[in-house]
Parts: sequence; C-alpha cells; structure tokens
Amino acid sequence: MIRGLLVKPLEYPQVVMAENDMIAVSAMIQGYPYAIHLTPQLVLICPAMDGTSTLTPNRCLDDGTLIQGIFLIAGMQDGQLQSLTDEWLDQLYPRFYY
Repeated sequence: MIRGLLVKPLEYPQVVMAENDMIAVSAMIQGYPYAIHLTPQLVLICPAMDGTSTLTPNRCLDDGTLIQGIFLIAGMQDGQLQSLTDEWLDQLYPRFYY
C-alpha cells in the first residue's frame, strides 16, 4: 500500500491509501494510467488522453498543462511508486486545493 494524493474534478484533494500496482491505480483514476513526472521524486498519474476522451477538466500544472479526469500523485523511486511523505503532502495539498 502507498499513500498518495487523489484529486477529483471540482473536489478538494484527498489523502488516500492505494494498492501499489497499476491495475488498482487504473481503477482509482478510471482510465489507462499515464505518468507525468513533476520532479524526479514525484509522479502524477492521470488517465491517458486518446483524442476522443470527454474527461472533465481538473487542474492546470505550473507549465499550463491541463489535467483532465481524476489523478493521483505519488512518490517515485527507482521506477516504483512510493508513499508521499508528510513534507510532500504539506507542499502538494495547497498546490492542488483549487
């Protein structure tokens, strides 16, 4: 199990416990997982866009990238998902609050 930050459109972020496998993450974000590396230690996992998707817009990243649908932010180390530390949660929660 890993601790991550789940962000749904039009809702506040939630700290969640998730199974550490892509099938569980896929079910959580309701789509095929696509990873965006925010930093070498942080990954944002969102549904992959196939060009025909009608996912609800969710949040914009600092570079202007629009993330659609539900997404999960987790730690990353050596290509494996990791739990977010309290320090990361303290930084990420306000960033994705609105």
